Amino acid sequence: MPTVAHLVEDNEIRDVPVSSMIEDSSFVDESLLTGESEPVSKRVGDKAIGGSINGEGVLKVKVERIGSDTIFNIKDKLSTLNIIPLFISLSIAYFTEVMKMKLRFIFPDAKEWRYLIQSLATLIDEANFVATEEGLRLRALDPSRIAMVDLFIPRDAFEEYEIENGEIKIGLNFDDLDKIIRRGKADERVRFEVEENRLRVIFLGRAERAFSLPLLDIAGEELPSPKVTFNVKAKMLSDTLRDALKDAELVSDTIKLIGEESVLKMEAKSDRGEVEAKFSLESGSLLEYDVSEPSSALYGLSYLTDIVGKAYRVSDIATLEFSTNKPLSLSFNVTENGVLRYYLAPRMEA
Repeated sequence: MPTVAHLVEDNEIRDVPVSSMIEDSSFVDESLLTGESEPVSKRVGDKAIGGSINGEGVLKVKVERIGSDTIFNIKDKLSTLNIIPLFISLSIAYFTEVMKMKLRFIFPDAKEWRYLIQSLATLIDEANFVATEEGLRLRALDPSRIAMVDLFIPRDAFEEYEIENGEIKIGLNFDDLDKIIRRGKADERVRFEVEENRLRVIFLGRAERAFSLPLLDIAGEELPSPKVTFNVKAKMLSDTLRDALKDAELVSDTIKLIGEESVLKMEAKSDRGEVEAKFSLESGSLLEYDVSEPSSALYGLSYLTDIVGKAYRVSDIATLEFSTNKPLSLSFNVTENGVLRYYLAPRMEA
């Protein structure tokens, strides 16, 4: 047992054995005693608490108090003063406050966010948003595994974006989220906060209105982005595409995309009739058009009308990319550098 004024060189033994004064320098771990998560620098003359843990360096301490005079003499002094319950309460409060706020971001337009969530909810029931230092992303399949949604919003698209711990998954039921987001108004901003196992959605306008949702533990591996080579790329106004799909829906449940050298065609046929729409740069119905190889593919109209029927409000411009009998890529710009992209599997022609 060391005595007062005894020197202890803490090299092999990593625990600081008694309340001491530093005679050298090092870093010590006081997390179990004070709640401080980072190693604390200790220099000559600083105090060291008995029970703290030395780091990698050699720590030389001068014993100042032992036994009943140390901070954690539980048997005698502390039990009579009820310090242990107080210490535990303070530690829990500290750690709760530190761990409480993991993620916080503010989107400047609640109405635009509403359109975005509605676009996602057309395909998916439950999914994870993944927040990283780069921004917010989501990639998920619809329940039938025919379509995939792939969303990325960079952090600079938000008014505020604060994240801890590198990557945070936000598992949500999108029907529940959609009901809340529908309450947002055009003149409001929307703030999201991840606290413990809940997501708080706060609308910021004339009044501050807050909602809370439980986070879901959604298992499954992260989906890779499809590796597809597209031979046709066409960019057009979103409402132009929406109108063409509505026309095709009158006669069929499928639509055929045909990419020719200078014209993009959309055809729908059934016993009920036929519909054909043509788009070109010359007519002004296409904003951009590139064909490396003439291609055609058939796709389900129910998916396309659901997707475009919501997503056309997210962006004025839609970009279609496809190849013969390959998945369709349909993308919409979200803010300046974000993108909402859908992949839809082709139908085989009879």
